[in-house]
Amino acid sequence: GAGPLLSIVVDDASPQAAREELAGFSADERGRVLLIEQANGGPGSARNRALDALPADVGAVAYLDSDDWWGPAHLARARAALARGFDVYLANWIPVESEIDAYTHFEKLELTQHPAIAGLEATHAFAGSFFEQELTRPIGRLSTMVLDRARFGDLRFATELRTAFEDRLYRLELARRSPSIAFSTRVECFSGQGI
Repeated sequence: GAGPLLSIVVDDASPQAAREELAGFSADERGRVLLIEQANGGPGSARNRALDALPADVGAVAYLDSDDWWGPAHLARARAALARGFDVYLANWIPVESEIDAYTHFEKLELTQHPAIAGLEATHAFAGSFFEQELTRPIGRLSTMVLDRARFGDLRFATELRTAFEDRLYRLELARRSPSIAFSTRVECFSGQGI
């Protein structure tokens, strides 16, 4: 079975302090959150700090930027896909200032080339070169990605890329390892516009 969820929040000297936001949570909710506060090091530094703080028994990692949010079924669907042996789960999203999903808007995929996964509605097994897909027409964002820690726990973000592309480089490094990918055409992530 799936273990409990743990949220690691890294406050990278945010103008909107995470400690203040967490103060409104119940004691039970706060008990499932590990807050790490650090001087501003950029998104790569914050994500690496969270990865380094993961307890040993954590089997999967999901990322969520501070201005994005998941639909209610995202993590359950990701867990189901990883339990079937997939290395990575990705989902469709709504881009900033868009009214249609990213897969439609950007013409990301030809679904007939990717077999449906029985028992996981609107979910497909990626077929072909994931590296090429990620390089040319990415089918996931960091906030839609859930990955198997045993396979990718050693990957880290480039801290020198403080303003952009650290997530893209991370995803390309992951793609170079030829992971098995399950992806959902359902919109499971929504994009904010930054704080």
